[in-house]
Amino acid sequence: SNQSRPIQSRDALLQQLKRVEQKYESETEIPRPPHWGGYRLWPDTMELWVNGDDRLHDRGCWHRNLTLDKEGLYVGDPWTNERLQP
Repeated sequence: SNQSRPIQSRDALLQQLKRVEQKYESETEIPRPPHWGGYRLWPDTMELWVNGDDRLHDRGCWHRNLTLDKEGLYVGDPWTNERLQP
């Protein structure tokens, strides 16, 4: 996709996806565009919270173990979660 660019609707996005799927249907890997860059993040802990009245926030924390496979890529165990006190 043209990331962060405006698009008219979700239907327009789905039509764009369909065109790309048809274009690369026989490929095993879709090539990255030449302008693509970025980082791949592998978090092992993530905390999210929703603001609550009188500082009684709803907080949750998710954890997983990460290991490296033979190719040096991360593999993550399933996430576990717990509720945290505000």
